[in-house]
Amino acid sequence: MAITFDSVSSDSVGSPATTLTYAHTCTGSSLTLIVGVTTNALEAHTSVTYNGVAMTNIATIDSTVRTSLWRLFNPDTGANDVVVTWGGGSGSVFSGAISLAGTNTLSAGASANATGSGTAPSVNITTTQENSWIVDSLGVNNTDNFAVNGGQTKRWQISFGAGATLPTTSTGAYTTNWTVSSAAWAIVALEVKEAVDVTVAPAVIDLTASIPDLPAGSPSGEAVVTIADPVDLTASVQAPTVTTEDGKITNKNKNAASTIENKDKS
Repeated sequence: MAITFDSVSSDSVGSPATTLTYAHTCTGSSLTLIVGVTTNALEAHTSVTYNGVAMTNIATIDSTVRTSLWRLFNPDTGANDVVVTWGGGSGSVFSGAISLAGTNTLSAGASANATGSGTAPSVNITTTQENSWIVDSLGVNNTDNFAVNGGQTKRWQISFGAGATLPTTSTGAYTTNWTVSSAAWAIVALEVKEAVDVTVAPAVIDLTASIPDLPAGSPSGEAVVTIADPVDLTASVQAPTVTTEDGKITNKNKNAASTIENKDKS
């Protein structure tokens, strides 16, 4: 199942607030929601929830800005609130939410982060599964229009914060990188794995057995099949009822139930 872009939303709030609430709509199946948060002062990023469900913090890093990234597997579908909570202070908060469909919601991917200063924010990340997507969140102590490089798609930007996605094809090292005016920056990247289709073949039990000759004139009855190996037989098995005619076994009823005995269940 290939990963597909689901939706994006973003919002910001100035000081002295301590929470930011904005709506995000999730659709589709096998969803992963990723939320990036940037503050242009070093307030603590306390929590992020979606529809009241706590999200997992991937990393929180500081330059002269603070950037954090948060993940939630299987978010509720429909329009629900993202709520960002932080310690408050003199700065503003910028946040964006990206949801992806067709993702592996049982296994977390790799993550990486970096800080620096200059015109080329970037972070190196090594993916662990083919066809993963990389989602990053960038905070820059500048309000210019960030430009993405290297095959990324910019999904959101508000003043000091922005986020992007990068699809990959094979496992290995990748770099997410941007171009900005010279400034201090902090960036976090996360691998989102592709959902893997698993086909399970039905189990087949060979019930072939040797039924001994019965004396002529024996009454009709049910065949008893004995299985020596320890096999867990939890389903009803149908087998023919047999009668004897001159010492030979003849099939008289193909719908009669057999008795199955497992001599060795250890």
